[in-house]
Amino acid sequence: MTPHRMQSMVQRGEPIRERSCRGWRLDGMDFSGGVFLEVDFDGVSCIGTHFEEAQFDRCTLNGVQLNDAQLKKAAFSQCTLPSANLTGAVLDDAVFHRCQLPGSDFSQASVADTKFMESALSRSRFAAGLLDRTLFFKSPLDGADLSQAQLD
Repeated sequence: MTPHRMQSMVQRGEPIRERSCRGWRLDGMDFSGGVFLEVDFDGVSCIGTHFEEAQFDRCTLNGVQLNDAQLKKAAFSQCTLPSANLTGAVLDDAVFHRCQLPGSDFSQASVADTKFMESALSRSRFAAGLLDRTLFFKSPLDGADLSQAQLD
């Protein structure tokens, strides 16, 4: 599978199952509404990529680059995203359920109305981010950096 074939499958409404995208560059592509089941996104570059209303179930996103990505209303369930770079991303109305996000960087990201439920967020960074009405339910923030975050 290639990045463009995956994009075509998403546009046709086909779920992406049990694939490896390791090392791919998906910068600026549009995967809005995509359904990703047990997909390996380790080390993938998704800078400025669109994943609005996408669903990620049991995916691995170790060290993924999601800087400036559009993830509005995206849903992550039982995913691992340690050390993910989400700097400047838009995650408004997103949901993270039972995800592992230690050391992830949400600096300057918009995380308004986002829900973190039973997710691990130790050592994550939300510096200068917008956390309007963000919910952290049973989601430890041990050692997290919330400096200059907007907590309305």
